[in-house]
Amino acid sequence: MKNSTKIRNKIFSIAVAFSMVVGIMAGLKLNSSTSGAATRKCYTINTYNTRVYSNTALTRGYGWIYPTDQVTVILVTGRYSKVSYPAGNRTKTGYIPTSAILTATGGTTYTSRGRFNTYKRDGGSYYGYVANGDNVMVLGNRGNYTQIKYPVSGGYKYAFALSSDVEINLKSSQHENSSNTTFDQTVSAASGDVKQNIYNLAQNSVGTNGRFYQKWYGVNSATPYCAIYAVYIARTAMANAGYSNERINSIVPKYASTSLWAKYYNNLGRFYSFASWYNSGTKVSMNKNTTVDSYTPNVGDLAAIDNSGDITPDHTGIVIAVNGNSLTMAEGNTGYGTNATRKVKIYTYYKSGSYWYRSDYSRAHAIGFANPAY
Repeated sequence: MKNSTKIRNKIFSIAVAFSMVVGIMAGLKLNSSTSGAATRKCYTINTYNTRVYSNTALTRGYGWIYPTDQVTVILVTGRYSKVSYPAGNRTKTGYIPTSAILTATGGTTYTSRGRFNTYKRDGGSYYGYVANGDNVMVLGNRGNYTQIKYPVSGGYKYAFALSSDVEINLKSSQHENSSNTTFDQTVSAASGDVKQNIYNLAQNSVGTNGRFYQKWYGVNSATPYCAIYAVYIARTAMANAGYSNERINSIVPKYASTSLWAKYYNNLGRFYSFASWYNSGTKVSMNKNTTVDSYTPNVGDLAAIDNSGDITPDHTGIVIAVNGNSLTMAEGNTGYGTNATRKVKIYTYYKSGSYWYRSDYSRAHAIGFANPAY
């Protein structure tokens, strides 16, 4: 009888212990589910259809994900990922190769120092933006783009950003240097007014040096950056106003040469030249097509400036304010030093009989303006 009682007690103890283990495991499972509850959204990397499978071995076809489908990532492994995706009027869940959505399954996390746009895939359409202060994981590269994981309301997105934006806003040591090497791009981030953004960004960039803009463009520290600076301000102002990357590229392409951007806009009929000139270095020739009295500059115009007195542009500025017979321009690569250390400054120009000129430097003449179609 005693043995029977002992056996029953032992069985009861085992049952209790088993129940406790089950409870603990259930709790762990619940906690694991909760900790991973934040959603991860993305599009496939490639623009062709992606096969979906019903098993992790990826051998049993189950459906297709189209390039226009946004997927929700449930699980990621080195070989396969579990995702949910739209299928007609319902949502299906299946397995796809991880390489269909990710360039890497992990990476280094950085804190963003500014706002920059993201895209559905490399060279794809606008997908959102990384905000100043976001913790962003950098995954892998595809061409001129870098895939990142960044926070959004309710979870995260996997997306692509221009590698130059990733370098400047996430990786660049410029952000760890003195305060005059970079600036807060978010000053005008909330505005859809491109011209107001240009003014705000330019004012906030005063005192910054060339290395910031040279890195953004992808050139070395010996490259003059006045044109790069003006292009950067214009492109960032449009990005902050929500313009697509394609639209930005068509309105203000990237140029590091004053004469080359002048040629580009002249071919579009949007360059107003007060003089005829020829640049022997770039082989660009320009014919006079207007006078200073027949064209009034606008905020956002790119100015071709002659600083040497030979009536050939060798410098670029960007117009940030116009007031009758005077205008204000922001200019990079000014003052003393090297192309990497010279600063951004703001100058006032006045209308003369033939050009716009700086009263503090008689050799500086704006001899033409490009008017981008913002």
